[in-house]
Amino acid sequence: MSILAGVISFLISSTYLPLLDIFGERYLFLFYAILLATAVPFTIFCIPETKGLSLQEIQNKLVKKKSQEWNTKCRNNKEKIPCEQIKGLYVISGNT
Repeated sequence: MSILAGVISFLISSTYLPLLDIFGERYLFLFYAILLATAVPFTIFCIPETKGLSLQEIQNKLVKKKSQEWNTKCRNNKEKIPCEQIKGLYVISGNT
């Protein structure tokens, strides 16, 4: 998380003055507020809740989600690639 925070801080600090000249202070802060407002629903709806879960439970939850994506890709496979090859493209760990 700290790497992401550093990258975002760098982007904001490096773009603040040029955007301040273009938009003005009021609209620049409005722009940043809109970015923040879009980040909150994304976090609520797209980031899985991990509070109270062990590392193994989190991994199982994520692997289950990937498994569902693989099954969808296999069903929608128009090029007739074997499903094992499709799964092999997304394997991160040996838990497939």
